[in-house]
Amino acid sequence: PTFTINFDQDHFNLDKLWAQLAYFKSQSFPMGCATGGGDDQLKQVGLCGSHAYSILECREIESMTAPEGRVRLLRIRNPHGVGEWTGDWSDASAKWSGLLSPGLERSGVDDGTFWMDLTHFVMGFQLVDVCM
Repeated sequence: PTFTINFDQDHFNLDKLWAQLAYFKSQSFPMGCATGGGDDQLKQVGLCGSHAYSILECREIESMTAPEGRVRLLRIRNPHGVGEWTGDWSDASAKWSGLLSPGLERSGVDDGTFWMDLTHFVMGFQLVDVCM
């Protein structure tokens, strides 16, 4: 079965989403996400409109650049292998300089895999699908 979380639902809650993503990852359930329309706005930040991506990791880490000292990050992959998020926590982002938790992979090349913080994730994507 597949479980879908739509970010446009009236009862959507960011903390609940994070808890669900962390649980699904702990169970090794495959997860995907998708962008909605708005091709021009998404293209400006390196994302494709109406496109599916894979969620590879969910990590909460310590960071001096985050308001609460911690940031929730998702590692996402474009299945085309090219095209990446260019905002906060992207490969070239200055946010990495305040990182206190080592061990997060970044390639530094456009390989379609990138990190993105949870807040920008829900702004750029529309839903998450989980295979259970």
